[in-house]
Amino acid sequence: MTQASLQGVVGIHYDEAQHIMRGKSDADVMTVLDAFKTLMKSSDWPLMLILSGVPELGDYVQREPQLDRLMTRVAFSEIATGETEAEIARDYEIMNDIVGSYALKVDLPVAPDLQTGAFLHRLATGASFRWGLLIEIVIDAIGCAVSRGADALEVEDFVTAWCEKTGSNQLVTPFTHDAYERVFRRDRPFRASLTA
Repeated sequence: MTQASLQGVVGIHYDEAQHIMRGKSDADVMTVLDAFKTLMKSSDWPLMLILSGVPELGDYVQREPQLDRLMTRVAFSEIATGETEAEIARDYEIMNDIVGSYALKVDLPVAPDLQTGAFLHRLATGASFRWGLLIEIVIDAIGCAVSRGADALEVEDFVTAWCEKTGSNQLVTPFTHDAYERVFRRDRPFRASLTA
């Protein structure tokens, strides 16, 4: 708490927070939850906590009623795939905005072929149709483009980012493989399922 106040930190984000508690005894889980509650209720320097993870996380938080009351839940649906055309179009527009907005932050134009439905479907597939993973891939790709001194964000930046993250060959990425929809399944983020 003291370090946070001295540095002006007002919030802490714990990604995949369910892993902090998974496999622990009930007493240990309650200790973690009580620590979270204490951080948020401190009269000296209350912190905003952002706990992200899978639905299992909510089950843990509900074990501590005071912490549960302090929490605001936000659930993200998956990226639309086979739903109505309107839902798919809406999500493609959001994905296009995400790519464009992050690229704009570093004054990097976006290549036209990244603004197509075909590319956006490959991006969604690579992200297992999860918004958080999609954002992670976009940020990594932009980092690759900046590192190479690019004039624009290109498909090759997504390929490079994918290969750096997964250690896979450039021919086996959601951005390059012809059968990407069968090879990269939703239940296996960042892993090829070549036996699918």
